Amino acid sequence: MIAFIKYGEIGCQGSLESLISNSRLDVKCFDLSLGQNLPAITDCQGVIYLGQSIDPLLIQTDSFFDSQKKFVKQVLEDEIPYLGLSFGAQILAGCQNETVSDNKKVSGLGWNMFFLSPEATADSLLNKFRTKFEVFENNEYRLTLPEGAVSLVNDKAGEPKGFRLGNAAWGFIWRFDVFSKYLKELYARGSASETGDGFLYQYFTLQDLYLKQARILAANFSDMVSQYRLNQTIVR
Repeated sequence: MIAFIKYGEIGCQGSLESLISNSRLDVKCFDLSLGQNLPAITDCQGVIYLGQSIDPLLIQTDSFFDSQKKFVKQVLEDEIPYLGLSFGAQILAGCQNETVSDNKKVSGLGWNMFFLSPEATADSLLNKFRTKFEVFENNEYRLTLPEGAVSLVNDKAGEPKGFRLGNAAWGFIWRFDVFSKYLKELYARGSASETGDGFLYQYFTLQDLYLKQARILAANFSDMVSQYRLNQTIVR
């Protein structure tokens, strides 16, 4: 099973979940905002932790996240394929006792150009990505890379935006499930009131490329999950 973990409706929507579901792998969503428990580690062949509208500084100060950090740390130790998006990347860093370094806002809301590091060209998840690409970023917190992490993606200022930890865990500070409905909701809430029309225009301009990125990510991650399942079967 690939477990999608989310907290509320901001996650578990859009292209990435549907693409993973179309891979014919078992997919189940766990919404922690509804009081649902985390899945059993033994049931997971892959974990995707989605973005949440929660201050990542709480990861180290709120006991609510203790069980989540423990869960992700076990996933990391068992080398179960893990993909953390936005807050999911912060949880991955947080399980190693690291989180955002301060309250400084970086990049923030909007379309931003990101760049692959030299190490990313051989990375099994990103090796088919372009060396630079635009993404929609709805994140205001700096990501502190945990010890031992390999930096894979940076913005034009050199701020880390994506990393690999161990052999099978990735964290990306942006979302691969941006879609027009989400941008329209941001616009309606006033989060993007001054430039909302521009966000939508840029989305429709970039949507084919954005979907291609999501397809690459979904296909590569699904392959990793299939290989993990095969390895587990051989071990048994």
